[in-house]
Amino acid sequence: MAELDPSDLSLIFKQLVVLPKDRTVDSPKVKTESKKEIATTEYDPKAALQTSEVAEAAVDYTANNAHKFAIITLPELKTIYTQQGSKFRKIVQALKLSGAADHIYTNWATELDLQRTEVIWTIGLSPEEEKLISAKRREKTLHSPDIELLTTTEEKRAMFEPLKSFVAANQTVLDSLQGS
Repeated sequence: MAELDPSDLSLIFKQLVVLPKDRTVDSPKVKTESKKEIATTEYDPKAALQTSEVAEAAVDYTANNAHKFAIITLPELKTIYTQQGSKFRKIVQALKLSGAADHIYTNWATELDLQRTEVIWTIGLSPEEEKLISAKRREKTLHSPDIELLTTTEEKRAMFEPLKSFVAANQTVLDSLQGS
């Protein structure tokens, strides 16, 4: 079988993908039209935990990263929660926490000083991340499951009752958010 000229490959194939195991030192370089690739990522709690631990070392605690209130969640969940009509928005409206959506953080290790944040509500984090946050901060912290995954009335009640008590116990801090 005759070998193809590299310039002929672009006529036969729109795009040529060479796998690393098939790559050789003498492989010809072929010009192909590049298409915009969409990167998809999956959430890996262990990877996020390692990233958080590494990133935490780089936190500038002299910066003004102290907050009165912070909601800590995953980037994927933040996009869902901030959409109109989401379960998160309904809960926030029911509890009259209108400014809560402005206090959602996804990279807590670099964006927040947990020791200086007065009230923390975590949503949908892995147990490992919750333990890390609890180790640094025990009082005025509530850990909740992913709101969007709650299906039964019992699950919703089990999440909402502690949240309602948490909001009542921290009402003075949360009321101060309304003006900010």
